[in-house]
Amino acid sequence: MSPHGVVTMLVAGLSAGVVACSSPVQAVPAPGSAVPAPVPSAPAPRAYRNAQWGYSFDPPPGWISVPDKGPESPYSERFLGPPRPVSPEFESEPELRIANFRADGLDLKGMVEHAKDPKRHRLAGKGYRLLIDEDLTLADGRPAHLLGAVKQILGYDMRELKLIVVERGQVYVLETTSPEFTFARDEPTLRASLTSFTLG
Repeated sequence: MSPHGVVTMLVAGLSAGVVACSSPVQAVPAPGSAVPAPVPSAPAPRAYRNAQWGYSFDPPPGWISVPDKGPESPYSERFLGPPRPVSPEFESEPELRIANFRADGLDLKGMVEHAKDPKRHRLAGKGYRLLIDEDLTLADGRPAHLLGAVKQILGYDMRELKLIVVERGQVYVLETTSPEFTFARDEPTLRASLTSFTLG
């Protein structure tokens, strides 16, 4: 699908002998020898992996995978969270959607500009306002971009977070929609989930 159709605990087993000594002993490099650089630790395995598309990420705690809305949906996967208050009288289930489609020659910058196109904003819903526009580096070192906005759904303010990754000619979009009423409390968890995305 083109972007014009739609804008992811390493546990080491360690055996060691116990040596009794009267004081701690530290290894000292020989004079003139190079001190080895620390080896970066690998990213921890993610809680959810899609083997078909080769991505992994950590869904927010308590969120569950649900069937896609149908063959016409641009999203490959959907997750729903526990109901959150939209107002003092009304609750809604927050949603996380994942889309995967061909980049059609666009790089990350091009995809971000496409997603920010005012024409798309008008289609996104009443009262759409872009509030977050951030370059990111994911845990696996890949560049990404995070967009955040507020829009109205059924008269209620909802907050949208959208992570965009472009890799090997494919676009990956992770998008959450959750109530503005509880967004300040939910934002750290939603950000952590989106930015846990990895490929491979």
